[in-house]
Amino acid sequence: MPQHLNRNEITITIILIPHNNQQKFKTRIERDIIPTIKALPQWNFQVIIVDNSDKANQIILDPLYELNIFPFYLWPGTKIMFGPALNWAVSVNHYPYMVYLCCKPGHIYDP
Repeated sequence: MPQHLNRNEITITIILIPHNNQQKFKTRIERDIIPTIKALPQWNFQVIIVDNSDKANQIILDPLYELNIFPFYLWPGTKIMFGPALNWAVSVNHYPYMVYLCCKPGHIYDP
């Protein structure tokens, strides 16, 4: 649980819901999430991942751990569908702002 935050601190949750697309999931973390976190060190980030893949993809999280970002990670072992996955992610969110980052066709050009 994050500690109590001051009113003026910017706090954002990033949600990812990958499904059998390990390379795109890895790309989102390495190309989109990590540069954003590094570009905004004064902000607080929470990363929530509900992995709907057939196999767990936790190894891809290592670059986040190196930045002391420890995401909430759930791998239910089966595809629980997008709606329930997003509902779970929202239920564990602690921050007032939330971004859903698509693990399929999404493009981010500027952190």
